[in-house]
Amino acid sequence: MDVFKELTGIDLMDMQSQQMKAKDKQEDIRKKNEELAAKKRAEEEARQKQEEEEKLSPEEKERIARKKQAEAIKNEGNEFYKKKQFAEALKKYDEALQLDENEITYINNKATAYYEMKDYEKCIEECDRAIQKSKEGYYDYQKLGKALARKAGAMSAQSKFDEAIDLYKTSLLENNDPNVKEQLKKTEKLKKEDEERKMIDPEKAEEHMKAGKEYFQKFDFPSAVKEFSEGIKRNPTSTAIYSNRSATYIKLMEFPHALKDAEKCLQLDPNFVKGYLRKGICHHFLKEYHKALDTFDKGLKLDADNKEIKEAKLKTMQAIQMGSYAGGN
Repeated sequence: MDVFKELTGIDLMDMQSQQMKAKDKQEDIRKKNEELAAKKRAEEEARQKQEEEEKLSPEEKERIARKKQAEAIKNEGNEFYKKKQFAEALKKYDEALQLDENEITYINNKATAYYEMKDYEKCIEECDRAIQKSKEGYYDYQKLGKALARKAGAMSAQSKFDEAIDLYKTSLLENNDPNVKEQLKKTEKLKKEDEERKMIDPEKAEEHMKAGKEYFQKFDFPSAVKEFSEGIKRNPTSTAIYSNRSATYIKLMEFPHALKDAEKCLQLDPNFVKGYLRKGICHHFLKEYHKALDTFDKGLKLDADNKEIKEAKLKTMQAIQMGSYAGGN
C-alpha cells in the first residue's frame, strides 16, 4: 500500500476510512429518519385517538374509563398471584369484574387462582361461567380456549381423565395452543397409568397364570400367552408370570419376545435363576452363542447344580464346536 501510495499519490487506507465514515453517517441519518417517522406516527395515532374520544358519548367515555380502571385492578391481582397470595388476587379479580362483568380474562384468572388453591370445584365453576359468557356474545377464541383448558386441568386433577381429554381437544379446536397439546399428552398418559393401576389384582393374576399353565400343558401356546399376558396386567411385578410367558414364546419360536420377558424377570429380580435359563436359551436360538454362555454362567453362579442350565450350556458349547468344524471344512 505504501508503494502504491508513492507511485500514484492515492492513500488506500485513507479512502477506506473515509468510506467507513460515510457509511456510519448514512446509518445515523437512517436511524434518525426512522425515529422521526415513528414519532410522527405516534403523534398521529394519539391525535386520532383524541379525536375519536371527543366524538364519544358520555356513557361510552365512562365505559372506557371503567375498563381502564378494571384492567389496572386486574394487574394488581396478577401481582398478588405471582406472590402466591391467591386470596388477595381473587379479591382484585372480583373488583375488576364489578367494573367490567363481561371480561372473560378476569373470570379465567379467578379459575386459575382457584386451581392453584386446589379448589377444583370452584375452578370448574368459574370456567363454566367463562364458557357461558362466550356463548352470550362475548366470544374470543383464545379466552374460550383457555377456559376449556383450565377446566380440563381441574378435571384431570380429580382423575376424571376422559372428561379432561375431551375438553383439551375442544380447547385445541378453539385455539391451537402448544401448551394445551402437551397437557393433553400428559393427561392421556395419566389415564393409561390409572387404568393399569386399577387392573392390578394379584389373586386374579394367579388365576390367569394357572389357566396359562393348563393351556401350556395342552400345547395350546397362543392361548397360554393370552392368559399369561392378562396375568401380567393384573400383576406386572410377577417374575413367575413373565418367566412362564417367556417359556411359551420359546415354544412358539418367538425368541425376541421371549428374550424381552426373560430380561424383565431379571430386572425385577436379579437372583431369579430361571430368568437366566430363559435368557440364555433365547440367545442360543438367536445364534448369539457367547451371550448365551455368559448368561448361563451367571445363572450357575447362583445355582451351581442347576441341571437345566448345565444341559442348556452344553448344547450351546456343542453348537459353537460344530460351527468351528464347519468353518474348518
